[in-house]
Amino acid sequence: MKSTISIRRVFNVLLLATFVLTGMLVGAALMAKKSGNALEAATVSRYQSFLLADELRQSSDDLTRLARTYVVSGDAKWEQQYFEVLDIRNGKKPRPSPTSEFIGTSALRTTQPTLVVQAKPSLWLNL
Repeated sequence: MKSTISIRRVFNVLLLATFVLTGMLVGAALMAKKSGNALEAATVSRYQSFLLADELRQSSDDLTRLARTYVVSGDAKWEQQYFEVLDIRNGKKPRPSPTSEFIGTSALRTTQPTLVVQAKPSLWLNL
């Protein structure tokens, strides 16, 4: 038996293989795009977690500093600032915006800074 392979048959097989490989390439590109989006979302979430952890650390440092200052001086303004920071952490008062100074960072100043606050109070657990 003689086996003949025509040019048309070879062309059709190669064309089919090209379409299949192109489809696989498009599928791989879509999967890479989806993975990139997931990675970007994870990075944003990680950065927001970092900012919240830093804010929590800062407020903890502020509470410690204000408590120590109140104990040493006995001045009621330090106690009042302590409870303001505590109310912010407990969600009773709005959190300061990221661009303003936190209450405790100005503990050694004689005048209170003007704080820009968020629209409504929020608990740390809800962020």
